[in-house]
Amino acid sequence: MPFKWVATHANELNYPRNALFLHGLSGGAGMAAAVAFEARAAGLDYAGLVIDGAMIDDRMRSLSYQQLDSSAADVASMYRMMWNAVLGKASPSILADYPHLAVGRLVDEDFSGFPPVFLMCGASDAFRDDTTALAQAIWRSGGTADLHQWAGTIHGSDLMVPDAHVSKESAAVRRGWYDRRMTRIEEDTKPLLDGKVQAI
Repeated sequence: MPFKWVATHANELNYPRNALFLHGLSGGAGMAAAVAFEARAAGLDYAGLVIDGAMIDDRMRSLSYQQLDSSAADVASMYRMMWNAVLGKASPSILADYPHLAVGRLVDEDFSGFPPVFLMCGASDAFRDDTTALAQAIWRSGGTADLHQWAGTIHGSDLMVPDAHVSKESAAVRRGWYDRRMTRIEEDTKPLLDGKVQAI
């Protein structure tokens, strides 16, 4: 797992391990969620997880899928093609061995032990309900999750129309979450550094 390698070689890379984040968008968000399970199993400690428009459930049964599929866009075939790229056409068989490839199927399981999570999506995103279900799974497991849904926006709209007011606002909110996490890390680290200085 590349993330495990980065975490275990943080000192060599001159990167503070407690400031390491996982961040994924769309299919990458599903991959980040899967890696988070692997990191938990490996006992890796890191600063936070960012899930942006999570493509995490290959069954595509949610209301948000249905709402977009009834529109002029051929959403169902487009997302089925994306899931086939991830899982192949025999998705049930591969998921028997690698269930975390579709984390959305696991939302009734234990999501404890995750770092703080930031989740965002558009209100008109096919992945809206899956992203929301993931946040709810984290809350039910006693974890910390910030969930943001942006009215009037579609999947990845902050990348497609970065100059729109709502895109700038969503980017600022995400950056604010990063800033809060980094501030907390600095506050937690300062007593340790002060103790080292006094020891010298």
